[in-house]
Amino acid sequence: MRSRSTRRPEPSWTRSGGRDDIAHRIIGAVGNPHLRFTEDGLRCLRAVRFMVTLGFDICEETKAAIPAHLDVLRKVSAERIRDELCKMLVGPEPSRGIRTMVECFMLEAVGLPEIIPLIGQTQNRWHLWDVFEHTMAVLNLVPPVLPLRWAALLHDVGKPKTATIAAVTDKFMGSTRGWNKDGPEFRFFDHDTVGAEIADAMLQRLKFSNEDRERVVLLVREHMVGFALAANPTGAAVRRFIKRVGKDNLDPLFDMFRCDALGTGTRVKPFDDDLGKLRQVVDEELARPAPKNPSGLAIDGDAIMRARSIKPGAEVGRIVKALMERVLDDPSLNTVEALTALAKEV
Repeated sequence: MRSRSTRRPEPSWTRSGGRDDIAHRIIGAVGNPHLRFTEDGLRCLRAVRFMVTLGFDICEETKAAIPAHLDVLRKVSAERIRDELCKMLVGPEPSRGIRTMVECFMLEAVGLPEIIPLIGQTQNRWHLWDVFEHTMAVLNLVPPVLPLRWAALLHDVGKPKTATIAAVTDKFMGSTRGWNKDGPEFRFFDHDTVGAEIADAMLQRLKFSNEDRERVVLLVREHMVGFALAANPTGAAVRRFIKRVGKDNLDPLFDMFRCDALGTGTRVKPFDDDLGKLRQVVDEELARPAPKNPSGLAIDGDAIMRARSIKPGAEVGRIVKALMERVLDDPSLNTVEALTALAKEV
């Protein structure tokens, strides 16, 4: 064992000690950060995660060493990276972690390169910030529930691919110009659908379970529905919405609707009022004794096969789907007699 008198001098970046770091709320490598990150590339990401979950800062020497070891981070398994990202995202201010990863060029190494194009992607007069800053705002606003935080991070990931300059005549914006005082205004048609596809690929890359991945993708795909549905919450439209998303996803979706609006940085109180009315209609429909999915229909597949004198197959499923659509339009049709007659006509 080397005696204290012959020990090699500590490097200049060594701080006064772990207790002082805790007292000053600092995250730092033990000794030489380059050696620590070479030993395990995940430590780069873990430093960011601790920063977010503990509310600490990363010391400058440790932070400066991260970009030099991204090749080691890329060799870490997707499962280990996923777990660290999940712990970070449910922290009190997850946007700090994403911003730090941007500063340290980490996004590609941790499997999130699709976040990079959000930076600087301008929007329109409904938004004070670009897509990245809007995303960071929504990410901090939504409750710290893992699927919801992932959905907030990815909800607008489809915007860069769908960005188009607004039409010269734009009735929605009440303008005849496609430009604002700062430059072009963009529209992002179908960005929710495109974003859901991108999010699905990203979560597969990070080895999420099918159940978790599908739930996040659903939240991304449906995050714009609230704006249209709140404007005209008819019974049939609301029943289709409930059937499509499922009862368990209603609360997180309403969180997404509200936080997405708040994250624009513009006035959202009128939308809050509409959202409250929409939630009331949804709750009323949930309380009605009407089927929310095919299992609630008054007749089943066997009854349909008898009514049509057909064998099991795709046609039965097609008829069930058609009957469900009719019942969503008019719940009073959900009787054995009415559905049997409809099954013969479909």
